[in-house]
Amino acid sequence: MQKNRLVEDRIIRLEHQAAQAGNRAVSRASGAEELPSKTVPAPRRESAGERMARRIAAERKRRWDALIRRQNIQRETRRKLAAANSLSRPLTAAVFLSAGLLFGSCLFFLNQRAELSAAMTTVSALVQRRQDLSDRNSALAQEIEKQIDPETIFEYAVGRLGMSAPDSSRILRYRSTEAEQDTAVQGEQIP
Repeated sequence: MQKNRLVEDRIIRLEHQAAQAGNRAVSRASGAEELPSKTVPAPRRESAGERMARRIAAERKRRWDALIRRQNIQRETRRKLAAANSLSRPLTAAVFLSAGLLFGSCLFFLNQRAELSAAMTTVSALVQRRQDLSDRNSALAQEIEKQIDPETIFEYAVGRLGMSAPDSSRILRYRSTEAEQDTAVQGEQIP
């Protein structure tokens, strides 16, 4: 670590010297008078070890920067993931709530559909029973009409009930219009 610091300081000094040398060259070219400055010793030639140390330091700096960049990216990714997770909890709850409501409404619909189907079956059975009873009632009414015989009724009325047939003086005849033919309304005046 201490060695790296020394190498970095040496690199900074060399860069500073190179910049000063460039400034002196610019001022000489422009014809300006050179201000007195510190005397900077001429840069000496680097040895192979110094060049290697500079390369190693540059590589370490590049690796260090890459490590810092990766850590920053990971930190930012964790922060974004935490933010996304904080949003996903209410969203997940909303999705589950919506799914529960949808499931409940489907069950309710299916239950209502089953009740409707049962009611329709009951109604259909009752309609069929009503039709059967209506048919039976009609058959019984026809059978009763067949059994009614005017002569039997006359004999029963005279014989058992002691009624007598009306004589011709008690029978009233009247004329009716064509519209009222064969009908008479009880309680109305007979023409």
